[in-house]
Amino acid sequence: MTCPRCGAKNPGRAQFCARCGAGLLPKNGDPGLKDLLEKGEVSLLLTRARAWAEAEPKLGEAQRWLGHATFFGGRHPEALKHYQAASEADAKDMESALQAGALCLALGKAVDAETYLERALGAEAPVADSPLASLYGKSPQAWMAAAWLNLGLARRENGRIKEGVECLSRATELDAASPLAWSVLGDLHLRLGDFSSAIASYEQALTHVEEGPSALALHNDLGVACFRSGRYEQALEHFKRVIHRDPRNANAIHNLGLLYLRQGDPAALAEDLQSVLKADDAAGVLLGLTRSLVDAARQEARSHDPAGLVGVSQAMRQVFDLIQRAAVSDATVLILGENGTGKEMVARAVHQSSARRDKPFIAVHCAALPEALLESELFGYEKGAFTGAYRAKLGRFELAEGGTLFLDEIGDLDPGLQVKLLRVIQERTYERLGGTKTLKADVRIIAATHDDLRRKVGDGRFREDLYYRLYVIPILLPPLRQRREDIGELARFFLMRTSRRAGKRFTTLHPAALERLMDHDWPGNVRELENVVERAVALYDDTVLLPEYLGLEIGAKLLSAPAPVEGLTPVPLQQEAVSTEKDLIIKALKQNHYHIMKAAQSLGISRRTLYRKLEKHGIPGARDVSGS
Repeated sequence: MTCPRCGAKNPGRAQFCARCGAGLLPKNGDPGLKDLLEKGEVSLLLTRARAWAEAEPKLGEAQRWLGHATFFGGRHPEALKHYQAASEADAKDMESALQAGALCLALGKAVDAETYLERALGAEAPVADSPLASLYGKSPQAWMAAAWLNLGLARRENGRIKEGVECLSRATELDAASPLAWSVLGDLHLRLGDFSSAIASYEQALTHVEEGPSALALHNDLGVACFRSGRYEQALEHFKRVIHRDPRNANAIHNLGLLYLRQGDPAALAEDLQSVLKADDAAGVLLGLTRSLVDAARQEARSHDPAGLVGVSQAMRQVFDLIQRAAVSDATVLILGENGTGKEMVARAVHQSSARRDKPFIAVHCAALPEALLESELFGYEKGAFTGAYRAKLGRFELAEGGTLFLDEIGDLDPGLQVKLLRVIQERTYERLGGTKTLKADVRIIAATHDDLRRKVGDGRFREDLYYRLYVIPILLPPLRQRREDIGELARFFLMRTSRRAGKRFTTLHPAALERLMDHDWPGNVRELENVVERAVALYDDTVLLPEYLGLEIGAKLLSAPAPVEGLTPVPLQQEAVSTEKDLIIKALKQNHYHIMKAAQSLGISRRTLYRKLEKHGIPGARDVSGS
């Protein structure tokens, strides 16, 4: 075998050149990767695939095979990089796009996952003997179903629940025997309050799973959907079925207890429990149920809003009070707080407590879209308003008619749109793009931001008149580190909810685990705490959550958090060690080789925001800086 680098000849099955150490390809250039994969020779497969990709770095097929080699070798972050390269090289490569999207989703990159999964849906299905056929199936229909399923999961993670429902519905149309698609669809219907659809989805999922833990978890979910829809007899049947097969299933026992207490029939609860519990188990299970019900009662007592916000601290009690005060009027609300503090949940709580609760709640992320697209999303457009506008489209103001429009990250709104939003707030009128008819806006506006809007007003980057129009009812959400008394309550809430959904046995936190949680700084706030608990439940199955399950070090960040993507070094924008914002931006540019997009991602801001900050601080563009 001839070395492509130095030309030295090597034995036929040699993996590396004896002279220069380069990876080797067969003489005819055919790496024979498919045969190596079928034989399970992963080490040689990886060597040959890497040599091929090095010899032809712009060839999509070579990058795809290197992705397969690293994926089957368990090196998923590296595999993602090569699948992404393959997808960029060939936009019609569904195999790479779908796998890149699935890996992005698995590695917590849900926004990137949407990009690749949408690309997969517009590409050509791979051949039946694809190495990934064992994951996604052999038929084009199976690959399309997998793409819709993963896109639905990504949109769920990104909070786009209604769009997630649409994707999962398409997945079930293409693969009606997928219990995962049906069960996740049921979860999303449940979150939207569509209990009948949730029940129908869970029932479909049950028809495609064998008896076992998955079936019991579905029966429990189905019982919850029936319970919340007022179908108590059906809920009772499902909870009892779970308990008869698993007498120590804490979730089902807890739900059964809540149901009987709701009906005011504790005697029936005692009778049912005695019929399924052994004498030596009864005392422990009943004690656990008592604690569970007490926790549930406390949670219900402290939740002063329909959105289920959790908190016992003085700061959160003030938030609950402001939510109720804001709900009785139509005044504009401005929610302020760091990322991960729950600003959208507060907005939903205000909406659900108001007289508009039966009308739509529409959320728009102002930083996620460019100015032109955001304008059309907000106000809609008429047919022929611009190239590609083949039909009229309703904007978010029209979709939210009679309800609430939530404008997240309002601080990133471009100056032109600030003027138009100000007009809507003042005059309650607007026009579609390309239209002449003036429309009325019967909408309650709630805005949110993690930025200091007063500073932006002082810097001339945010209109003062718009600021005061928004700052009618301000609600400040404190970071989690400033309300540590809520950490235990939140952790127990997430533990019970996640354990119930996953069919696990967790019922309580170990005191040492709670101490570990209390000692953590929580830079990601409530969202980070939820992720820590969800990960622990996913990786372990026990009745008590122990401190070693958390993956936390006292006073430190997650020990087992995924490593950053090569060439993209995380630099938190709020990091106190850097004296000025300008220094931090320059540091991020240098660490990311003056790549604007990567620098913006590492700072946790949008590319548009980074360009504005470069202009604000007089920092030259990436190309100029690199040349200095």
